[in-house]
Amino acid sequence: MKKLFIAVVFLAAVLCAANVFAAGVTQSIGVTATIPSTASMTVTVSKIVSSTWTTTSEIAFGSLSWDSVNKMFLPSDGGYYAVDIVVNDTASTWTLTHTRSSLASGLSTLDNNVNVTFCNKTSSSAETTLSKVSYANSDNVAYTNSILTNSWLRIYYGIATGSSDASGVSTIGSGAIAGTYSGTVTLTLS
Repeated sequence: MKKLFIAVVFLAAVLCAANVFAAGVTQSIGVTATIPSTASMTVTVSKIVSSTWTTTSEIAFGSLSWDSVNKMFLPSDGGYYAVDIVVNDTASTWTLTHTRSSLASGLSTLDNNVNVTFCNKTSSSAETTLSKVSYANSDNVAYTNSILTNSWLRIYYGIATGSSDASGVSTIGSGAIAGTYSGTVTLTLS
């Protein structure tokens, strides 16, 4: 009797298994994956003298030298700066905003003596100028992911030279007040 019971149970198990694998029967299994919303940016500051690029941590023009031929103050080494911002964000929309505090020494500023040029970089050698303004007019300049699709933002900062300066930018003349001028550039990803 015990052998007969085991045989019946075995036969029932075989028949159930046969029904599971019967032709024409399908079963769907869900597959999911979640990509979390992330927002980060990589910022690289470079000083450019002639064609030599040196990574640095700040925009520091240093002590300016008097150019007696052109009657203006210029960086001693002729250098200017590039700030590269690469956005790493999985959100469908984002905005990168450039704000600044005045480049000042007491009540005197150099806000209208510095060029700020925003460029869309698609490769190390290809760029499109988005805007070129004075440091004074670079506050609250913003670009969205639709403008920077498959590219990154590069911002150039340079003391006015009297040639190819942005509208409203002038050289630092002999009437400049001596002192150390400082300010801050803030980049915000939202």
